Amino acid sequence: MAALENFISVISSLDSEALRVVPERCVQVRHKGAKCLRCAEVCAAGAISYDGEDVIIDGEECIGCGTCATACPTCALEAVHPADAELSAALAERVAAGDEIVVACARALSRARRRAEEAAEAASGLLRRAPVDFDASRILQVVCLGRLDESFYAECAARGVSAVTLAGDSCETCKYHRGGKLAREAADSAGALLDAHGCEFERSFVSPLPPRCYEGGAAAGALDFDPAKRATIATLREMTAAAAKEAAADALALGAEKEEEPEARYVKVSEDGTLPQFVPVRRNRVMNSLRRVGEPVRDEVTCRLWGQVSIDTDACTSCRMCATFCPTGAITRFQDEDGAIGVDHRPYRCVQCRLCEDICMTGALSVSDAVSLDDFEHGRVHHIPMDPPAWTPNKPDSIFTKMNQVIGGEHNSFF
Repeated sequence: MAALENFISVISSLDSEALRVVPERCVQVRHKGAKCLRCAEVCAAGAISYDGEDVIIDGEECIGCGTCATACPTCALEAVHPADAELSAALAERVAAGDEIVVACARALSRARRRAEEAAEAASGLLRRAPVDFDASRILQVVCLGRLDESFYAECAARGVSAVTLAGDSCETCKYHRGGKLAREAADSAGALLDAHGCEFERSFVSPLPPRCYEGGAAAGALDFDPAKRATIATLREMTAAAAKEAAADALALGAEKEEEPEARYVKVSEDGTLPQFVPVRRNRVMNSLRRVGEPVRDEVTCRLWGQVSIDTDACTSCRMCATFCPTGAITRFQDEDGAIGVDHRPYRCVQCRLCEDICMTGALSVSDAVSLDDFEHGRVHHIPMDPPAWTPNKPDSIFTKMNQVIGGEHNSFF
């Protein structure tokens, strides 16, 4: 794996008009032993890849689809085009207007537009391409359906929406097919959460764009739209390109005045000996939406967002490194006045990044994707006591004491 400073520089290169990067949240940045490569595994455009030794990022290949942001458990990557707040606002407008919720990817919109133009051309007999008027009030546009995470579906349900139509264009044959696969995984995960809360919520993947997304008219024919309309809209891909050009022009105009960005630094350890912790805003949105949906009707739920940590106290060495590096505070240290030590586990904060599992030197810790809804809904805290370590780190004789404990017996004479 690349050195820490190199990885911070590499991942920061993705920061753009279409993607915001928060390096200190990345588990690879927090600990080099992390095995998480979810962004590389799902990157629809191949802008993020892993060659077996290093993570390779090509910012020029990034299309701003947001699939990496959906896959990232710690929200180290955040989609900007559209941002979560923009998507939420658009959803609220559609719900207020009483529209059915339809989300379409750029490829589906582009393909539907071409088909409409061909039909219009055939109907008119003219050798020209007629633009098509998509009703913007009926379509939420994203570059790829993989942009949609559980928070979107949960908010839909919280706003009283019972069904969402997801319009793609043969995801299996799409160049960015990884995004389509992730879209289904996120939809299924959201479905499990909503079902566990007694909410019936339908997610329909269709191809091509549903006919109701076009304006109707006598000349609509088999495609149910009016080819005589002359209004034009740009697909999200075209809007992205335009935004990128504007951003580039602004950057060139302000280049002489722009201050040089500071070099990437290591994530600093706080006074209590742990790295900075945070709870992603997206996580809070999911929880708030689920509370509005209703009380749980099941004891347990399995999804990709939450995790349940188990610790084999017999194998545990009480190093509590899991608490030191946990990004969200799902695992924290405690030390009572009587000297008792251990960790507190909060399943409702676990993002299933599995960093604790990856760095545990004795394999004493494991993470399950099945979570108790009682723990989840009521903020249960699991108090896990541990045996005090037989040696004290950072003392003058700490190495001697530890090695003496490990080797022991007749080999003590070596020390």
